[in-house]
Amino acid sequence: MNASKQLSPPNSSHRWTATASAAAYISQLIWDGELRRGTRIPQGEIAKNLGMSTVPVREALIRLAENGWVTLEPNRGAFVAPPTRQTLGELHDLSHLIFGYVVRRATERRTTASTEELRNVVARLADTDDPEEVWEIATDFNAQLCVIAEVSRAKQMLRSVSSLLPGSSFPIMPGAAGSVKQALPDIVEAISNGDAESAADIYLHLLKDNADSILEMLLERGVIKPEKKRPRRSAIVAQEDSGT
Repeated sequence: MNASKQLSPPNSSHRWTATASAAAYISQLIWDGELRRGTRIPQGEIAKNLGMSTVPVREALIRLAENGWVTLEPNRGAFVAPPTRQTLGELHDLSHLIFGYVVRRATERRTTASTEELRNVVARLADTDDPEEVWEIATDFNAQLCVIAEVSRAKQMLRSVSSLLPGSSFPIMPGAAGSVKQALPDIVEAISNGDAESAADIYLHLLKDNADSILEMLLERGVIKPEKKRPRRSAIVAQEDSGT
């Protein structure tokens, strides 16, 4: 593991607790492939790198265990155990369903003032190409959508699902910032025109492309294993099994 590695939080406008910082740091080491599946997580080294005690590191590992990224073994420690490809796909599908609902509801409940708020958020994209800043703006955009849609429960569900996904890999995904800068203005325009289906379609297309890119990155880095292809049975064997 690279002892000099530093982690930049996805949303720099928030002050993270020591536990949240440790959880994000460990997650990034897993997503970067520096901590491989089955590797024992060095709590003392991580605490030293982050300049904190091992207490928040242990708390972070408990959180990551609840999210399915590590396993805790009594008297042995914590070990890397990232979700399978199937699990990640299911979580992405679930988040897309919730996001689609939020976008459609926001379109239905929009007002001139709320739409202008969305435009103000999107306008900030013109001043930056920095992936971290684009991520922060996208996060603010999502928050504003939830406010317009008046969906506090859906917002909580999104937060819970997002905590299980490697979402903070977004800033380092090639082309992610450009895709967001192109898509968000189109989403606002569709919402302004009352076209809920177009707004949702653009948003979900953006999310799917990002999810596919993250999955490909995790596969390349060996964070998750590729699915084993089942050998195809020949037509002759299939006929013999069926008794024909």
